[in-house]
Amino acid sequence: MFNYETVIRLHHTDAAGIVFYGRFFTLAQDCLEAFLQQHMPLASIIHSGDFSIPAVHARADYRRPLRLSDRLTIEMTLGKLGTNSFELEYQLKNAARQVCADVVVTHVTTNKHTGAACSIPETLRQVLEHLR
Repeated sequence: MFNYETVIRLHHTDAAGIVFYGRFFTLAQDCLEAFLQQHMPLASIIHSGDFSIPAVHARADYRRPLRLSDRLTIEMTLGKLGTNSFELEYQLKNAARQVCADVVVTHVTTNKHTGAACSIPETLRQVLEHLR
């Protein structure tokens, strides 16, 4: 598991003053980037790696509203791990540790040059194992 702490900012919210539903995916992506930065910097994947990890499916369940300046902890864990795809599960919790949203994102590893699906590189697989 990986924990990422942040604060809800104005650009996360809508006119009603609560987090806009699409921003939950942005918050999950921020968590993923923070995790990768510790283990396998995203810039190295993008600039010099032979593979990409595009998201191919995402879903979210919204349980409680989050508002401007709310403190947020995102707990990221590894869901399904396949040959060429993996699922990341996120629980977004407020300061009272109540679950505000569950987000699940499926990524596929693709060859950067051909765009075809490829096996998850061993280096990435080892990084993902930190999330179990």
